[in-house]
Amino acid sequence: MDREKLKARIRALLQMTTDRGCTEAEAMAAAAKAAELMREAGLDEDQLEIGEAWFSASAGARSVLTRLWTCIASCTNCVTVFDGERGFAFIGAGPGPEIAAYLCDVCRRAIETAEREFKAGDAYRRLRKTSTRKQALLEFRQAMIVRLGIRLRELFAADNNTAAISQAHAARAAMFGPGRQVNLPTIKNLRSTAATVAGWSAGNDVPLNHGVSTALDTKLIGRS
Repeated sequence: MDREKLKARIRALLQMTTDRGCTEAEAMAAAAKAAELMREAGLDEDQLEIGEAWFSASAGARSVLTRLWTCIASCTNCVTVFDGERGFAFIGAGPGPEIAAYLCDVCRRAIETAEREFKAGDAYRRLRKTSTRKQALLEFRQAMIVRLGIRLRELFAADNNTAAISQAHAARAAMFGPGRQVNLPTIKNLRSTAATVAGWSAGNDVPLNHGVSTALDTKLIGRS
């Protein structure tokens, strides 16, 4: 059984109490079954509160985009795991992982749209060399990522929870083992170029606010 489905089943069993209308026998049987499932899966009560959500990233872990995904993880009190086939997993107390995956999807689509518009513009099309165009696109993307990261950190500053992040780190180690640290690609000081200015402006135009939490809650409620 999928680990998240298993945790959902255990949580449901633990909700079967006499206060919720179950008989003493039903409550005891449910608690015993929950304990059995937790023991078999190697879960403790703290881990039941930890969830994971996957974000399918087309670019690899060494892409400059990874800096944005890890920034989003930090903003939502999550940690990440990268899998070459599945993408990025966000691990943390709910609904952090779901919000992180949702934000990544929003930002990815915004970046893809902005890059298409930039490449269709005169400033990019006037560049003749492939190498020059490639550099301009990189400068555009880096500036957009930096601006989005700044805005996200400002928006979620009040939600930062050191204890929750520590719990997420412990859960990741328990779920995936020690793993291997991936060095994030560096973004050097942004040069003042037309591409950088355009990327910064594009990052500033993406609608981001705490409404993403409300939007996500609405989606999740509609799914239940």
